[in-house]
Amino acid sequence: MLPSANFTYHVSDNLLLRAGAAKVMTRPAYSQLAGYFYLVDATYTGGAGGNPNLDPYRAWQYNLAAEYYYGADSLVSFGVFDLDIGNYITQEQFTQFYTTQQTPQGHDFLMTGPANGGKATSKGYEFSWQQPLADTVAGFIFNYTYADSKDKSGQAIDGSSKHTYNATVYYENEKFSGRLAYNFRSKFKSGIDRGSAMWQDDYGTLDGSFSYNLTENVALTLDAQNIAHEKLYYFVGDPSIPRAYYDNGQSWYVGARIKY
Repeated sequence: MLPSANFTYHVSDNLLLRAGAAKVMTRPAYSQLAGYFYLVDATYTGGAGGNPNLDPYRAWQYNLAAEYYYGADSLVSFGVFDLDIGNYITQEQFTQFYTTQQTPQGHDFLMTGPANGGKATSKGYEFSWQQPLADTVAGFIFNYTYADSKDKSGQAIDGSSKHTYNATVYYENEKFSGRLAYNFRSKFKSGIDRGSAMWQDDYGTLDGSFSYNLTENVALTLDAQNIAHEKLYYFVGDPSIPRAYYDNGQSWYVGARIKY
């Protein structure tokens, strides 16, 4: 069991101060551990899809927050955080000797694959606002996070956006329930591609979830993902020159829920 401590101080009935510290650990994804690779004989390069020798993520995290409950189901909160990360996983280049059918005598290949990147930090703040409207049958929720994440050399670490936010509006009564949520994250480093840092550009999606009660026991449901049909865009160096472009389309799910 890893050490952790959490404290809450009631300044008043509506205002809380919270502080926490914990040592945390999480294992790499299965895809990062997979031991497969590919080789390109023409250029003596290749890629490692995984690394079975990866160590887990480890970090010490510290949090301090204030929460103000100014009305029924209403909340404004602000918090700061500091993560001291060890063994974060990134993409690195390394040289490996292989023998192939085209190079039976063997040759060094420049490989790219997942590796533990050493120490890093992530510092920032979080803001949340929850406000019901119309006698609590409708309302909105907003969350924003700023994170400044760097490795020991001052470079951006993989997978960390400086700006992340989500905004949700909802409405609910006895017959109908609906929710629309927009989630956004600014560009982030996604790894190494052919020796250079590759970035995923700003990306936001609009999703929805709706249900209608036909009777006390039967409800129709509709779930939608990526309503605005946003696309993933990757680049290396100049953002105007694409390295990869993915169109995952929209997803719509229609269903029925029965209680008995």
